[in-house]
Amino acid sequence: MGQCLKGLGNVLEMMEDYAGALQKLKAAYNIFDKERYDLGKVQCIQSEGEVYCKLRDYPASKERLEAAYKLYVLLDDELGMAQCLQSLGNVLSLMGDHAGAMEKLESAYQSFDAINDQLGQARCLQTQGYVLRISGEYTASIEKLDAALKAFEKTGSQEGMAQCLENMGHMLRANGKYEDARKRTNEAYKLYSKVGNKAGKAECLLNLAYVHMAMADLKTSAELLTEGKGLFEELEDEQGAAKCIRSLGDVCTGQGEYHKAADYCEASFNTCEKLQYRLGMALALRSWGKALLELGQLIVAWTKLETAYIMFDALDDKLGMAHTDAHMARLLLRQKKRKDAKERVDAAVVVYKSMSCEYGLRDCQDLLVELGTA
Repeated sequence: MGQCLKGLGNVLEMMEDYAGALQKLKAAYNIFDKERYDLGKVQCIQSEGEVYCKLRDYPASKERLEAAYKLYVLLDDELGMAQCLQSLGNVLSLMGDHAGAMEKLESAYQSFDAINDQLGQARCLQTQGYVLRISGEYTASIEKLDAALKAFEKTGSQEGMAQCLENMGHMLRANGKYEDARKRTNEAYKLYSKVGNKAGKAECLLNLAYVHMAMADLKTSAELLTEGKGLFEELEDEQGAAKCIRSLGDVCTGQGEYHKAADYCEASFNTCEKLQYRLGMALALRSWGKALLELGQLIVAWTKLETAYIMFDALDDKLGMAHTDAHMARLLLRQKKRKDAKERVDAAVVVYKSMSCEYGLRDCQDLLVELGTA
């Protein structure tokens, strides 16, 4: 009976019924505990860790996976240990601990290599590529993702291929290659659709919205964000929905609807604060500050932008800091503080150059023209 309950838990996880999955897994654990079947117990703990990760409860996920890893060590189960290390790397990356994530993923890769598990190795490469991307190390990220994509193609993992293509789409967008970004993200969306991954589809819709926003196609961007928000809400993913709401605020700012934009950003911030999602809070504050700047509320706008900058700094998000520097420079220009504005632009340029962020550099060039120093 324990095996059946565990299997049902895994099926419910794939069906995105996470509450039902946890219920079955806990029931299976209790049966295995009575039977003193240690392998069954540790597999339940590991699966619970994976479910909590999908629920974005990263501390709970980390706790479960660390417990599972220790038990696999006692059982001398190399595959279980490698899988837990890989999952821990993923969770740490989502918690913003990039150095810790890379350490776990490298250990997992070596463990999978020792037991000739090519799919496990591919997953490690893919996650390493993601971590390097969000750290702004685009060249190293592309190398990892290219290697992962080839490995996933070899093993026939469509979901793995989709994840690689999705990450490539993000990088191409950051480098200003919008058509290529749209193509890669659409390919990822189609693969996610084939394997029934709604969460992956929702993330692709969000990235496609960013691409269209960068191309000044705000109408299409708003449509994609609305569709993505609906999908995130269907999945009961408050964090994903909050990202869409904040981005709808950015669209409204671009359309001159500043009061509406501020309302969207405030709603996104409140949700992220409730979820203790620090990156989301910082992004919402920055977007909120942009809207308030356009409304002429310079003091309040500065407070939002300054708080966002401090939060990005705490997260070691250099790109986030650079974007915020650029917006703070605009505000300083409104206040005729040209020297301070120039310092902010110069700081942003250094980061954008180091990360080959083309759209950021173009934005700074426009600011330098306004400053008369281009």
